[in-house]
Amino acid sequence: MRNARTLIERIVLSKVVEGELRTLDLDMHQSDQGYEIYVFDAEEDFEAPPLYCETFEDAKRMFAQYMDLIVHEPVLPTESVYDFAQRIYRKLSTKAS
Repeated sequence: MRNARTLIERIVLSKVVEGELRTLDLDMHQSDQGYEIYVFDAEEDFEAPPLYCETFEDAKRMFAQYMDLIVHEPVLPTESVYDFAQRIYRKLSTKAS
């Protein structure tokens, strides 16, 4: 559950998507079950499903990997910002499994 009380870290990254500079927010939140990492675009009002981590160390590692993928993964010419975020989420969730 995302809210200001549970927020541990937020990074705002910019990416050119469909010829426009867009921002993606990457958040880490603490929950009763551990830690949750979200990526979302406030302009489009969407968020990818959260990734869950049990320990803070795992969450920091996953957060850094998520950030690295967003920065270095190219946006495909036909992708919307939503499509890009979903593809990054699938890549990272596959790595986590």
